[in-house]
Amino acid sequence: MIQLIILLGLVSFFADIAYEGARSIIGPFFAILGASGAIVGTFAGLAEFAGYGIRIFSGVIADRTKNYWLLTAIGYTCNLVVIPLFALAGSWQTAALLLVLERAGKALRTPSRDAMLSYACNKVGRGWGFGLHEAFDRCGGLLGPLIMFAILSTGPHFKLAFALLAIPGAFALVTLYATYRRFPHPEVAEPTQEKFSLKNFSRPFWIFITGAALVGAGTINFALVSFHLQKQAIATTAHIPLFYMAAIAVSAVFALVGGKWFDLAPKFSLYFGIILGSISPLFLLLGTHIELWIGIALWGIGMGTQNALFRSVLAHLIPPQQRSTGYGIFG
Repeated sequence: MIQLIILLGLVSFFADIAYEGARSIIGPFFAILGASGAIVGTFAGLAEFAGYGIRIFSGVIADRTKNYWLLTAIGYTCNLVVIPLFALAGSWQTAALLLVLERAGKALRTPSRDAMLSYACNKVGRGWGFGLHEAFDRCGGLLGPLIMFAILSTGPHFKLAFALLAIPGAFALVTLYATYRRFPHPEVAEPTQEKFSLKNFSRPFWIFITGAALVGAGTINFALVSFHLQKQAIATTAHIPLFYMAAIAVSAVFALVGGKWFDLAPKFSLYFGIILGSISPLFLLLGTHIELWIGIALWGIGMGTQNALFRSVLAHLIPPQQRSTGYGIFG
C-alpha cells in the first residue's frame, strides 16, 4: 500500500502549495485590510478551532458510513475552492469568514484521510508511513510560500497571489480522483470484525489525547508570528513567506527522520520533538535575527512532531473500525 501513501502524499503536496502559500501571507494581508493584532489572533484561532473542532463530527460520520472518500473529496473541494476567493476580499471581515471556511473544509476531510493513511501504513511501519506523507505535505508547503515570495517581491500583489493558488488546488483535486479510482477501499488493508463503538477507546488513548491538547495549547499560530514580523519591521512583507518556508523545511526533514526514529524508539523521539517545539514561542516573539531563526527551526520540529509522530501513535491506540473518529477527537 506504499502506492496509496505516495498518491495521498501528492494530493497533500498540491493542496499544501495552495493553503500553505495562503497561510504564509494571511497575516500581512489582514494588516493591509486594516485589522489589528487582536483581530488577527482571534480569527486565526477561531479558524483553527473550526478546522479541528468539526473533525469530531466528520470522523464519526466517516466511521459509521465508511464513506471515507466522499468526506475527503468534499473537504478538499471546500478547502481548495475558498483559497482563491481571498483575491475578492475587500475587507478584513470577508477575509476572516473565508479563513474560517477554509479551515472548516480541512476539518471535513482530515479524519477520513488519516484513517485511510493508517490502513496503508499497517504494513510499512506507521512512523515511516506518516512521516513520508508528511514530507510530501511539507514539500508542497515549501513551494507555496516560495511562490508568494516571488509574487510579492514585485509589489503588494496579494490578489494575484491568491488567485494563482487555484492552479495547484485543481491539480490536487484531479490527483485525489485518480487515487480514489486506484484504491477505492483502503480499509481492506487492516480488516476487522469489530463494530463501531465509542466504548472501544482505551485509557491510554484518552491520556495521550489530553497530552496532545496541552501541546496544542502551547503552539503559536504562524499568522500571529507573521503579523508580529510585519508590525515590528523585523522582516519585509515579501520576505515573511521565507520564514514560513524555512519552518516547513525543518518540519519536512523531521517528519521523515523522526518518523523512522519513531519506529525504532517511539518515546524518545516524541519527547525530543515535544520539548523543542514547546519552547519556540520564546524565540519567535522575544528575539530578533539569530533568536528568530532558532525559533523558526524549533517551531518546525514541533509541527513535524504533531503532524507525523502524533498520528503514528494514534494508529497504535485506535481500533481500525473507529480510526476516523479517533483522529477527529484528536483534532
